[in-house]
Amino acid sequence: MKPAYATVPSPVRDVAPSRSLGPAEVLEGDARAVRVRLSDGTEVTAELALALSYEPAKGDVVLVIGEAGAYYGIGVLRGKGRLVLESDGDIAVRAGGSLELSGSKVRLVAQETEFLSAKLTMVGEVLTQRVSSLLQRVSSLLTVHAKQVNTVVEESTVTQAKNATILTEDAVTINGKSVLLG
Repeated sequence: MKPAYATVPSPVRDVAPSRSLGPAEVLEGDARAVRVRLSDGTEVTAELALALSYEPAKGDVVLVIGEAGAYYGIGVLRGKGRLVLESDGDIAVRAGGSLELSGSKVRLVAQETEFLSAKLTMVGEVLTQRVSSLLQRVSSLLTVHAKQVNTVVEESTVTQAKNATILTEDAVTINGKSVLLG
């Protein structure tokens, strides 16, 4: 006696499969699926099956594979969309050599951020820091080399040291309602 499944006609055997593999233009979509135009002009919906989450943009070109009406986007050939590396767990990025992050804008967002380095160099045109409290602890020498220094303190300031020296080539001005020495 034949098994029950043997008497059911197979849609793949009874219908000539429509197979395709090639580039397709993204018409619209999100990280799960895209509406694309295949190279023959046919418009289909393809489920994205990529290693990383990709949020496609209109006009991107993706590699689509399909058979019997089921289509899958398996690669991005040319894209301007957003690539998202996302995990519910931890993510580690390691390089045996240099690791470079570059973009027109790089943004870090976290509850806590830590930089650990034997040497940290920052080079830029402008550095802006906005914090409610800042603690800097230097175990050896703190050196500031600037053309000018302007410090504005809204309430009070205290400088405490074992010894202090102010050296100028010209005059020193102290302007206050009273100046207490000693």
